[in-house]
Amino acid sequence: MDKNQPKLCLTDLLDQDLSSFELFQSLSPKIKQEVKRKDPTNFDEMQNIIKSFENKIEGEKIYEKASKFRRTS
Repeated sequence: MDKNQPKLCLTDLLDQDLSSFELFQSLSPKIKQEVKRKDPTNFDEMQNIIKSFENKIEGEKIYEKASKFRRTS
């Protein structure tokens, strides 16, 4: 990334990347808050944040609704 370019924030990411928007919208409210707090700048960062919660909070609802991003195994 060019250091003269402004850093994207979560809002920019959601506005510019449909996959990120769809993934974010599929999350439970609690996980959305955590993603907002961590402020990812790309889809991979967002996925890593979500994966870290999947590993930490056994049995807690990560996704609010069915999503094509949800792991099946």
